[in-house]
Amino acid sequence: MIWSRIGCRTLISCLALAVAVIARANQAVTLPLYLHDAIATDSAAAHAAKRWLTTIPSSLSFKIQTRSVSTGQTLPESGIVLAPLTWWRHRLPAFDVLRLPFFYADISAVHHALDGELGASLAQHAQQAGWKLLAVWDAGMTDFSGNQDYSRLQNLSGMQFALWEKDPVQEIELRALDVWSQVIGQHGVERMAQACLVNSRSTTATQMWREHLQRVHLDLTLTRDRYAGYVLAIPMSLWKTFTPVQRDGLTKALQGVTDWERAQAAQQQARATAALHKAGMQVHPLNAEQRRVFAKRMPPWQRFLDQLDAQTAKALIATARRTAATTRLGSTHEKALANPLPGTHAAE
Repeated sequence: MIWSRIGCRTLISCLALAVAVIARANQAVTLPLYLHDAIATDSAAAHAAKRWLTTIPSSLSFKIQTRSVSTGQTLPESGIVLAPLTWWRHRLPAFDVLRLPFFYADISAVHHALDGELGASLAQHAQQAGWKLLAVWDAGMTDFSGNQDYSRLQNLSGMQFALWEKDPVQEIELRALDVWSQVIGQHGVERMAQACLVNSRSTTATQMWREHLQRVHLDLTLTRDRYAGYVLAIPMSLWKTFTPVQRDGLTKALQGVTDWERAQAAQQQARATAALHKAGMQVHPLNAEQRRVFAKRMPPWQRFLDQLDAQTAKALIATARRTAATTRLGSTHEKALANPLPGTHAAE
């Protein structure tokens, strides 16, 4: 009888413990998703973040709260972070390999690299830096705009470009093209448009449309010189607290969302380019030969990866060169839009 009482108490204790464990497991884990303020609310990346949250299986017991971080604040590292590549520069310096100017033939080459060996290498570099790489989402490829046809390299000489923030990668590129740069700072799109009355701009067509540059610039040159994107990552210390089922559910939900985001970003770029042209800007293509001329002006690629040791930079560049090669190389360069306006007549 004594043993049966003891056995009964033990069984009751075990059942109580099991119930407590199940209750804790069923409690939703509140996880913040910090969005950098440079990510426009109408961007493909912002929409993709919302889409991702709705595709995460409810059985994973995650409660993810989206939080926008205002200008000047530092993004906390206590949750998932979605921020531009420029923000990650000092945290994940290896990712600057994605922004090498005139290195990738087009955005499909960047995707090819990300989906292959380079993507795996960047994920490893992120882990070594204490981050779990979840996704890289598109903002587009950058172009040049101003009051000159910048498909002519000579027209760039001595010009000045306006930048939102100090960006060593972009500044090295511009100086190699004999171009000056001026940091405007985060003072809003009206301030940028005002600055571009005398400055040129290097950014995506979507961002040019947001900045109303069609009011001050006559020409848009489709240089497609640098990849602009966003990195979605989570601290490894937090990632390790999740169960294998939770990790698998989070990453699987991202697979389809990333493809969707790429398609949406491409559509936004195309619509913005068409809108800029319709508003009065002349759109100029950059053919393969002109692109080679620009590429030859670039310094050694390692200079853009100055935060890495020489061996690591060389390995990343070699990997990017291998995995960015596509069978369609050179076939996706855009043609000028129909019925262009009269061009500027700068001296050749």
